[in-house]
Amino acid sequence: MVETVDELRQHSGDRLVLKQNRERLSQVRADQGLMEAKIEPIKKKFSFIMDDGNNSNGTIELTDEDKQKLLTLDDCWAKYIKGLAEAQQIINKNYAELKAEMENTMDDFKKEVQDNRQIFKQNAPTAVDKNDEFNNQKALDKLEEFSLACADLREKEKDHLIGLDIFEQEPADYTELTLVEKENKLLGDIWHVKEEWDNQWNNWKSVTFYQLDVATMEEEAYDYKRKLLGMNKEVK
Repeated sequence: MVETVDELRQHSGDRLVLKQNRERLSQVRADQGLMEAKIEPIKKKFSFIMDDGNNSNGTIELTDEDKQKLLTLDDCWAKYIKGLAEAQQIINKNYAELKAEMENTMDDFKKEVQDNRQIFKQNAPTAVDKNDEFNNQKALDKLEEFSLACADLREKEKDHLIGLDIFEQEPADYTELTLVEKENKLLGDIWHVKEEWDNQWNNWKSVTFYQLDVATMEEEAYDYKRKLLGMNKEVK
């Protein structure tokens, strides 16, 4: 019992340790009545043993340590109850501190998600630079950067779920992050089609006029048109 109380009275900055301590204290509290109910039967049993008339043949011998434990039983129980009360206060304080820390962390994360949205709106490749030979690859590289940034934010969001569960808070719906993920994918679809078209166009440009297969060109051009028409209306 002493070890349990000492462990529960340890202040921790770890949310998982806090969760374990709260659950353990709750279980100890639930078992408190059963433990207390055992005290009187133990005292009666020892009293019976110590009665010379009941132990005349000397078959049971109590040591001085046993007798001392009996004498201090009520005091130990009182200290145990006091220790649990102290542990409850420490855990409550620990809970309040870590909850405030968690709320600050969530505010910072929300700001990070909003900043990511603004950076995307300002820097997402939504225009074509006809003078840049490597325009397509630069655009796709930029979109990959945003994709990795969003994935990193999702990992952070996942890590926060443990804290939200401990402090009984509902997960937030980060609309800005969802929008960046969606628009980033749609832009990727557009740039990939553009890249395919540019490669095809460059191939045609290297063919002499009299060697051009107009029918095939028309068919391939129609395929690209179908790809564009089949895209999400937001892409159009």
